[in-house]
Amino acid sequence: AWAILLRGRGVLEIRLLGIPAVTIDGAPVRFTTRAEIETLAMLALQPAGVSISTVCDRLWPEEDPERVAHRLDNLVSSLRGALLPTTRVRRSHGMLELDVAAHECDVRLVVEQARAALVPDRERAVVTDVADLAAQLRRPLLAGHEAPWIGLETAPLLRLAARLDQGAR
Repeated sequence: AWAILLRGRGVLEIRLLGIPAVTIDGAPVRFTTRAEIETLAMLALQPAGVSISTVCDRLWPEEDPERVAHRLDNLVSSLRGALLPTTRVRRSHGMLELDVAAHECDVRLVVEQARAALVPDRERAVVTDVADLAAQLRRPLLAGHEAPWIGLETAPLLRLAARLDQGAR
């Protein structure tokens, strides 16, 4: 009951591998700007949240700080509006956070499964297809988006895929 009160109603699904897509209760969420989907991606990839200064630096590296603060306020408001009826975006103590479980975001789910597959467990009931997990981790993150920060987030995914490849041999 508390989760519904805090998160709002609605099942959220975030796909960031390949062409990004977000749905709430199966209905596609339409974002009006590149900054909205990229901010959502930043937050979905970092469960502990992202500092407001990092978001601003990634989205508007050359902009005047006063103007950036106003743009960020508008961005957070429009992102919250796009995600209604859920209330998942929080802003607190210089951080932006997205209340999203691993199973609601494809990247986080695949990373969780890949890490589990790397743990030696002879008793594991489910056989994990590590080649498939590695292939998923190699899919382009936010396909169609060219922001430099995406490469920073892609690098650990590629390293994890390489570890899966080594473990599969």
